[in-house]
Amino acid sequence: MDHHEEEDELIPCLPWDVALNCLARVPRSHHRALSLVSKPIRSLLLSPLFYATRSTLHCTQPVIYITLRNSQSQLWFSLPLNSSAPLFPSPIPSPPIPFPGFHRGHAYALLGHDIYVMGGFSRSSDPSSKEVWILDCRFNRWRPGPTMRYYRRDAFAVVLDGKIYVMGGTNMFRPRCHRLPSCNWGEVLDPAVGIWEEISRPAGANSRIPISDCKVVGGKLYVGCIHVMGGMQWWEYRSRGRVWKRVNLLPRFWSPGNIIRRRIVDDDGDEEFQDLQWCKGRIQWVEAKEQGIWNTKGVKDSSLNTLLPKTFAKAAAMVTTHSGELFLVCMHKRHESQFHYYTGCSRIEINKTTNERGELQLHATRCWSQNVHCFNSSSTYKFVSCFALDI
Repeated sequence: MDHHEEEDELIPCLPWDVALNCLARVPRSHHRALSLVSKPIRSLLLSPLFYATRSTLHCTQPVIYITLRNSQSQLWFSLPLNSSAPLFPSPIPSPPIPFPGFHRGHAYALLGHDIYVMGGFSRSSDPSSKEVWILDCRFNRWRPGPTMRYYRRDAFAVVLDGKIYVMGGTNMFRPRCHRLPSCNWGEVLDPAVGIWEEISRPAGANSRIPISDCKVVGGKLYVGCIHVMGGMQWWEYRSRGRVWKRVNLLPRFWSPGNIIRRRIVDDDGDEEFQDLQWCKGRIQWVEAKEQGIWNTKGVKDSSLNTLLPKTFAKAAAMVTTHSGELFLVCMHKRHESQFHYYTGCSRIEINKTTNERGELQLHATRCWSQNVHCFNSSSTYKFVSCFALDI
C-alpha cells in the first residue's frame, strides 16, 4: 500500500499487504512475542484491521474466557482451545469498576467479540449498579458501555437477534423474591444504537411474582416466574411486536440453567440448531414446541464425571459451545499450604437416541481433554462465567 511510509513497513522487502497476510496467520499464542519484533508490528496487533484480516483468511482460533470470584475480587483468564498443544491460561485485568469490591451480582453476555458485564454490587448493604463494562476480547481491553436505565444485581442476561436482554434482578439489598417496579421488569440493548430500551411487564403478570429464570430456546425469549402455588409461570416475548404471550404447557420440573445453542451441519449441508441446558451437573436436551417448552431426559452427573479429566470428578464445571462443538470447562482446587487451582477442558459429543419404549436418551462421549495449573491462592474462588469465541 503506497500510503504507508518506509518506517511503517512490517516485514522488510515485502509489500505491506503481503506482510499483513503473513502476520495474520501467526497463531494467537505467539502474538506476545511477535509484538516485541518492531513498533509497526506491535501497532498492527492492536488494530481492528489485523483481526478482520484473520477472520477473512479463516485464521481465527477458539478461545475460552473464564471468570472466577471470591469475597473480595474477580479473576479473568483466557484459555486457547487446542487438542494438540498444551493449555496455557492467560490472566486478564478485571473490569476497572470505580468502586472497590464491586464484583458480585453481575449479569454477563457475549456478543461478537465483546463480553458485557452489567450491574452488580459490592457489599451486602450497598445499592446495586447500572454500570456496563465491555471486554474487547481481541485486545483484552475494557471500555465503558451504555449505562442501563435501572440499577440491577443478580439479573439474567441473554442474547437474541444481536441484542442483549437483561431481565429481573433487584435494585438494593433484597432477596430476589422482592419485586422491582413494573416498568423495571427488563431492558434491551441494541449495540448498534447504544441505548437501553425498557421492556414492560406483561399485562397479566402478577407484580408480586419475581423473575426467577430467563432463557432463549428455539430463537425465542422465555421468562419464568415462581408461582405462588408452586411451579413456574412462563411468558414468551415477541420482539417484533414487543408483546408477551403466556405459555401454559410447561413441565413443573423445569429448572434454572444456562441454555447453549449448538449448530450442526449434516452431510447434505442442512443446518440444525440444538438447545442444550446445563444445570447442576446435568445436560438436558431442550426443544421448543408450539404450546411451550419441552425438555427431555438428560445426561446425568455420573455420566458427566467420566467426561472430565482425572482428578476433576467433583469439580465445579460449566458448558460452552463453539462452532457446533461442546466443551466442558471445570475448575478444581487442591489444598496444600494454599489452594492450587487447576483448569480442565474436555470436548464432548452429545448424541440423541430412542430406546425400545420410545423414550429419548442422551449419550455423551469425550473426544479429548486437558488440564493445566492455573494459579495459587489462599482464598476460595467460585465459577462465575464461561464463554467461547473466535479471535
